[in-house]
Amino acid sequence: MIYWKLPRLQNPVLRILAMAAGLVVMAALLTLGLAVIAVLALGAALMLAINAFRPRRPAGPAPQAAADRRPATSGVIEGEFRVLRDTAPKA
Repeated sequence: MIYWKLPRLQNPVLRILAMAAGLVVMAALLTLGLAVIAVLALGAALMLAINAFRPRRPAGPAPQAAADRRPATSGVIEGEFRVLRDTAPKA
């Protein structure tokens, strides 16, 4: 196992400065994290507000699509296709 230990500072002034620097870095990271959370929450609230006032589409299929639908017969699927690659041997 890799174990790495920093040398302990003997000077009390340097200890206090190192502790203060560590606290400043931790406070900056906490502030940045809270700012990111606030921006994400504001964006989510904005999206919910936009979706609440957006006009709704009528539920169900479109009228022309409903008229074209027929019950499926057993084993038959109808549709259009396009051959992308011809794998048949040429005579």
